[in-house]
Amino acid sequence: MPKTKRTFLLLLFLSVFLKGHSQTEDPQTENVLDDLFSLDSLEVNEIFQGLKKDALYLNLGFDEQAYFSGRDFGLDQYSFQPSLTYIKGNHFFFNLGSAYYSGLKPQWDLVSLSVGYFTPLDKKKRWNTSLLYGRIFFTDQAEQLNQNRLSASLNYRYKSLKIRAATGYLFGGNSSYYLSQSTTGEFVLVNEKKWSWRLAPALRFLWSQQLFTEEITSGRFGQFVTTIEQEVFDLINVELEFPFNIDVGPWDATLSYQFNFPKSLPNEQALQNTSFFSFRLGYMIDF
Repeated sequence: MPKTKRTFLLLLFLSVFLKGHSQTEDPQTENVLDDLFSLDSLEVNEIFQGLKKDALYLNLGFDEQAYFSGRDFGLDQYSFQPSLTYIKGNHFFFNLGSAYYSGLKPQWDLVSLSVGYFTPLDKKKRWNTSLLYGRIFFTDQAEQLNQNRLSASLNYRYKSLKIRAATGYLFGGNSSYYLSQSTTGEFVLVNEKKWSWRLAPALRFLWSQQLFTEEITSGRFGQFVTTIEQEVFDLINVELEFPFNIDVGPWDATLSYQFNFPKSLPNEQALQNTSFFSFRLGYMIDF
């Protein structure tokens, strides 16, 4: 099985939070889309390992229940994420993507453009790094939306084990930053000449900077209300995923089941663990 036919997940949507207590009560506010693409999941090292020519990768994702950092904000919705990635030589990649959410209005509200650079750091290519700049275009250009994203990742791979650390800065609105870490194992179930089947369980952690508003009452009858804004940087979600990847020639498909273990922030009530199915279908064209 050529290494250029590796599955890699393109569209991402983590770290969506509401800034303030009043917004928590309205999950369909514009801020539901804020920081939508804050954590890129471009596993470009999987592609570049064996790629010697330019390539075009088409991908369509489906989630039967959409979550944002483990939270659904009371919305029962599914999502589609189409994307197109052009891979130039051994270092550069360009991505065009969008997302559809059945429970939002408008349902199809954004387009994402990004450009990135990838390079190995050692001769054995166990260590590698990537840099990315992304720009998001919303239908409703609200001032608080972060439309720009800068991110960097450091990856280490040894045999079937892969460890990845990433950080990013979101700006253009209510700027913030995040840090993520993931550990992935790969188990080959079938490896035939024309197709392969793999299980690649992954454990991911996400830390993010968030702004929340707290109201403090004082006075004998509580007639004075003081509003205090505070920023925190804390763990916000732990994700456990069990994806089954099938590669057949230029096609690849991934069926996975994911668990979210969100951690409540000071302005949030206790959060329940969540889980959902997702499906990805990709097609690779070598030039």
